[in-house]
Amino acid sequence: MSIQHPQTQLGLYVAFDKPLQELYERLGDVVLLPVAADGKPLAEAESFEATQKAAYLRQLSTNDVAVRCGTASGNVYAITFAELRSLQQFLAENELLRAAALINGPGGHSLFLRVEGFRPKTTTLPDCQWLGEGAGVVVRVRSPFTPSCRWQNPHKPLELAFSQIRWGEGEERFKPELFEFLYGKSESLDSRGRCTINYPYWAAGFADQSNVRFDPEDGNFYSFNKESDSWVEIAVEYVEHRLIAFLAENGKRPGNAVLRQCCNRRQLREFMGALKAVAATRISDTATNLRTFIRDCLEGHGGSDVTGEELYSAFRLYCSSRREPLLPEPRFQKHTPSLIANAYQIGRSNSIIRDGACRRGYHNLRLKLAVYAPATEVSQPAGTAGTAGTGKCTIRGT
Repeated sequence: MSIQHPQTQLGLYVAFDKPLQELYERLGDVVLLPVAADGKPLAEAESFEATQKAAYLRQLSTNDVAVRCGTASGNVYAITFAELRSLQQFLAENELLRAAALINGPGGHSLFLRVEGFRPKTTTLPDCQWLGEGAGVVVRVRSPFTPSCRWQNPHKPLELAFSQIRWGEGEERFKPELFEFLYGKSESLDSRGRCTINYPYWAAGFADQSNVRFDPEDGNFYSFNKESDSWVEIAVEYVEHRLIAFLAENGKRPGNAVLRQCCNRRQLREFMGALKAVAATRISDTATNLRTFIRDCLEGHGGSDVTGEELYSAFRLYCSSRREPLLPEPRFQKHTPSLIANAYQIGRSNSIIRDGACRRGYHNLRLKLAVYAPATEVSQPAGTAGTAGTGKCTIRGT
């Protein structure tokens, strides 16, 4: 939306300064700062309204200009890249950000975003820099000896949540701030002025670092196994053991003295209760996941058959490709007969022939071919499960 300035002496500074007018039209009610050639601000303003005075607008018209990132600028923030190659790689991982305003200036390339909710402080990453509250981005250069700023597309700052941005390995640098934003500081003072542990904060850090999740539907913990590339159920005792080790390791670091007295049984119960709360938001409904697999990856087909073991192998690939929790095989085999009977009116049989022996499975049922992409092949005996006569069914993962 275009910024409407009053047609007074004030408005003339914008109306007759086309580059300045374009900045307001593109970025909205942002705080613009007049800056010297070395990038240092010549004047400060805490709000958009404070920048709309005659003396201030005169400075904007006669000097280089920077945008002040943060809440005063309507939550406009920026990501800067010194190298074009780094920007291109980042956009390849974040197609959504191609719709963000992009400017090229003497400092490199800058993407402008309008971010609600969690917004970290300025953070430098290997290939880029996130500019947080109070940081400035030069958007206008008046000197003929300095490369000018040029907009690279017609877009305005893209509105999105910070969590929608993919940072790769750099994401870890934002985690402490994120946990503090969600759960508060790592420690606090009680009524007697003593430091106390913020259980949700540390439980969230443990869940993230250890890839531990809790499913409130079945009351079980899960951990992501990199070797099998799938979620597997783990015992409560194992979770407690890893949690105690996590707290002991972090207690050795400066500023975490409150953890050095952990962890008695009462504190452990507090941690486990907090873990169930913070990790439950990160796990899928395994029952729904199984029903979706049976609905989307199977089909009735006369003359075909599939064993329970073959179904579980396909289900493992399905969960791995979607990074969903993997049901243990005994539970999978327990629940699938009723779900398949309801979906396809086919009962389980004990006479599926494999390698000259009878196996449990299903007649007149097969795995669909090429359900998802990219493909991971599951070999099956020719003429049975999968497409008749091809000998294989392809489960494709998102």
